[in-house]
Amino acid sequence: MTIGLTEKMIAMVNTSTRWIRPSYFAIKYLQGKGFRVISVNPRATGESLLLRETVVSTLKDVDIPVDMVDVFRRVSEVPSMHYSRCD
Repeated sequence: MTIGLTEKMIAMVNTSTRWIRPSYFAIKYLQGKGFRVISVNPRATGESLLLRETVVSTLKDVDIPVDMVDVFRRVSEVPSMHYSRCD
């Protein structure tokens, strides 16, 4: 994954609160590089914080401008996902 120098706010879809999952490590890595990562996962909404950030249910619930959306889903599942925030 190549990230441009201007993207600093990332919404990551389908993140896991389990430390052993790849998305958890991706968030931790990106935060270490200076990025702010908002987790989007309806099953984890309401859980305290995921690496110092609140977990939201949908992209619509992210109340700040996002530079990039990173999707942790199988490629076959991505076309069926609807992101009204990106309209």
